[in-house]
Amino acid sequence: MKRNLTITTNITDNSQNKISIQDLPSVVNHSVDLIFCDILENIEEKNIGQFIQNVLMKARPSGYIVFKFLDVKKICNDFIQNSISNSDFIEYFNKKQGIVTLDLLYTFFDTKQFDITKLEKDKDYISLTINRKIV
Repeated sequence: MKRNLTITTNITDNSQNKISIQDLPSVVNHSVDLIFCDILENIEEKNIGQFIQNVLMKARPSGYIVFKFLDVKKICNDFIQNSISNSDFIEYFNKKQGIVTLDLLYTFFDTKQFDITKLEKDKDYISLTINRKIV
């Protein structure tokens, strides 16, 4: 049976597919087929590496992880080009605990264990999909 998981900061329903950040350690390592995580900016910068490592451990061999995060470079470029207002620019970063970039994510996963399978840009966000190799 396939197991999918969405990591969230706030569980508002009783979905079996959602888990809070605090409950992530209780998930058995190498047990999840698909993990969706769009809350990286809500994690304190000093804890982001440990959190990402925990997420990576949960994917089973041939399992996928999707990280979705703010496209900081695009937002900053839009601001510099006056494509967005000062208040909109501030709102993007308001209440964020840390800034996540592709470079930062790359430092936390081992290419011997994971392949990048998809990289997409959607409006103001980037989605990075990686796949745990069967070794």
